[in-house]
Amino acid sequence: MKQSILTVEKLRIGFKSKTGINTAVHELSFELNAGETLAIVGESGSGKSISSLALLGLLPKSATIESGSVHLHGQDILKMKESELRRIRGGKIAMIFQEPMTALTPVLSIGEQLIEGILCHQMISKQQAYKTAVEMLRVARIPEAEKRMQQFPHQLSGGMRQRVMIAMALACRPQILVADEPTTALDVTVQAQILSLMKTLQQEFGTAIILVTHDMGVVAEMADRVLVMCQGRQIEKGTVLQVLKTPQAAYTQKLLGAVPVMGNVKDSRQLISASVSARPLLEINDLSVRFDIREGLLSRVKSRVHAVEQVSFSIAKGETLALVGESGSGKSTIGRAILNLIPIETGVVRFKGRDITGWSNRLMRPLRNDMQMIFQDPMASLNPRNKVWKLVAEPMQIHTRCSKAERYQKTLKLFERVGLSEQDMQRYPHQFSGGQRQRICIARALATDPDIIVADECVSALDVSVQAQIIELMKSLQDERGLSYLFISHDLAVVEQISHRVAVMNMGQIVELGDTQSVLHMPQHVYTQKLIAAVPSIDPEQTKLTQKGLIQEELLSPIKPIGYKPTTSVIKKINSSGSHWILDQSPPIQGNIVK
Repeated sequence: MKQSILTVEKLRIGFKSKTGINTAVHELSFELNAGETLAIVGESGSGKSISSLALLGLLPKSATIESGSVHLHGQDILKMKESELRRIRGGKIAMIFQEPMTALTPVLSIGEQLIEGILCHQMISKQQAYKTAVEMLRVARIPEAEKRMQQFPHQLSGGMRQRVMIAMALACRPQILVADEPTTALDVTVQAQILSLMKTLQQEFGTAIILVTHDMGVVAEMADRVLVMCQGRQIEKGTVLQVLKTPQAAYTQKLLGAVPVMGNVKDSRQLISASVSARPLLEINDLSVRFDIREGLLSRVKSRVHAVEQVSFSIAKGETLALVGESGSGKSTIGRAILNLIPIETGVVRFKGRDITGWSNRLMRPLRNDMQMIFQDPMASLNPRNKVWKLVAEPMQIHTRCSKAERYQKTLKLFERVGLSEQDMQRYPHQFSGGQRQRICIARALATDPDIIVADECVSALDVSVQAQIIELMKSLQDERGLSYLFISHDLAVVEQISHRVAVMNMGQIVELGDTQSVLHMPQHVYTQKLIAAVPSIDPEQTKLTQKGLIQEELLSPIKPIGYKPTTSVIKKINSSGSHWILDQSPPIQGNIVK
């Protein structure tokens, strides 16, 4: 008999409004046994995250528990005082939050935040806590762990911040780990390593895991039991084999039918010959971006982060080029550099034939109408003090001359296209789920009818059904308007659906580039092969992560000393036309110290 450590009975959660209380979660009931993984799945806004927050007593002030109970080892969490809750948070129950940038304190270093949690729950010295924090960063596959301890959240990529959150949650070896979309911002290789780490922790310490996710591949790999939610209601529950192989509810069947699977693309996206021969809309030549790291009393530059090195590619009108690779490989940095949001070390960026390298904000402002970006972290890119319709209409107010009424009507159409309603327009960003906020950011990017959109993980936070709708929306807009995309993603199944070509990045360099089918189904570079091999399957009968084990590899770091000069990249062509090529060097970004 398995021991039940958490019992949720008829939990009902509502939100206060002017008209009364709107119920968001209806009569939710489940048990969690020691050492098992329960996956809670469903569309964004179905009540998954708000239910998990209730387990730790972290509901927002606008939320209220209408009825029900949550018992941890026989004690009702919902009746505990704040001082009692502080003792169990992080120690007995830990949580990996969905949006790491909003969960991490921006004014404290990564090390300070990790050490604080460890000292709260473990009777050890500060020196021991420091060693534990560094070790947990290494366990979460973060290179240069000691240096990362000194950095602040804004200095890390989205995937790196997610790994910090995972390290923080696992540091005190909790009895229950509530993981709210823990691998959303992670590439498939690091995702496999982190999930394997969670499984190892589960086996060693009997940790129970509540996995809140929309990724059915992760569910198949990790879960013992599955609970499906829709509009705050419990639709179906059972073993992972029962729910994924023989779903009973129509909603579950629809959810599984929307899951993108590699090799199951109905229409292979091939470029029209006219698009290939036309002048590129965007050209990048030998782009390099580096960031100084200052240390010591005088804050002198001691080393540099070689975030992007010698990257070249072009995007034609009406084309989608996908950038894939591990978090921290330089994908987002390229997107920001193209829009002159960060300074470029070397290289040239041309848009519509014009060299826009290093243009100031004043010079770039007229081009912002044609070049838009969907940022990776939606909560950090939306002003929390404005209603969302004003946020979506703001680009039109800046770049077009339409009236307020016209802006409102166009905003309404954009909301409808991304699956939101007119009532949603009057709400604030914090009143939406993570997936809904991502949809608002997509509508905002489309507001000015741009020529190219840099989409940085724009569908990673969306559930599979909405994700499918957004992908179809982006493809239809591309067909209608000749819109181009630089599509930054770690989800290779999504990349196969939307992209014409794929560029694979590792350690700041493009190691392989070619048409989507060639790269994903006939990969030539060792790193690309490793990425594809790590893609999780949605078939629960396939080999589990527990049998794969952690990938033991040396962690390479983009941080290099002053005077470091990368060697010239050697390109190896795979076909006669040169449209598919790889970097013929291993490992990437080799170099030497120039004295």
